[in-house]
Amino acid sequence: MKKKFEEFLDLIETAPEKYDEIENEVWKKFGVSKVILISDSTNFTQKTREFGILHFLYQYNKVISIVEPIAKKNHGKILKCSADNILMTFDDIKDAANCSIEIQKKINSFSSDLPKKDKFGLCIGIANGKVLSFNNDVYGDAVNIAYKLGEDLAKDGEILVEEQIYEHLKTFLGYKFSKKIRKKVSNVDINYFKVRY
Repeated sequence: MKKKFEEFLDLIETAPEKYDEIENEVWKKFGVSKVILISDSTNFTQKTREFGILHFLYQYNKVISIVEPIAKKNHGKILKCSADNILMTFDDIKDAANCSIEIQKKINSFSSDLPKKDKFGLCIGIANGKVLSFNNDVYGDAVNIAYKLGEDLAKDGEILVEEQIYEHLKTFLGYKFSKKIRKKVSNVDINYFKVRY
């Protein structure tokens, strides 16, 4: 019978001297390479205080209904929508980039003529790497970096990509970027680029 992830955690508790061996087994069983896309809504706290949480959730539900078919079209999987975030995974960097651009254009078009109360914007961060995937969620450095880019660094309507994503995309025609930006977030230096669309 195959071990569940939680059983490996129990093994660490009962046999801490085998931690390295257990960790290797966990990465063999649950490790996958994924492109992680995080979207974060803009001005969440301000808007909920001004117009109420119910109004935000009503708007956010509309946004999710816009994002879902775009993600599916670009071979992405929405793993979860929590608070004001959407977490998506992709197998291909171009799919994630194309999805993010299409989402931002669609959200901008959807929101442009609405009154202030109903305007909605997204900030997007994309990172790539090996992650642990279990219980319909993902964990690892790529997830953390994508969150830092999407939540902490991106502004309304921006798409920020880590350097590894940029290095891959710059080999294809049609993608435009800012100059490299370097910032420290939570004591981690992050090199990233803004996607021009």
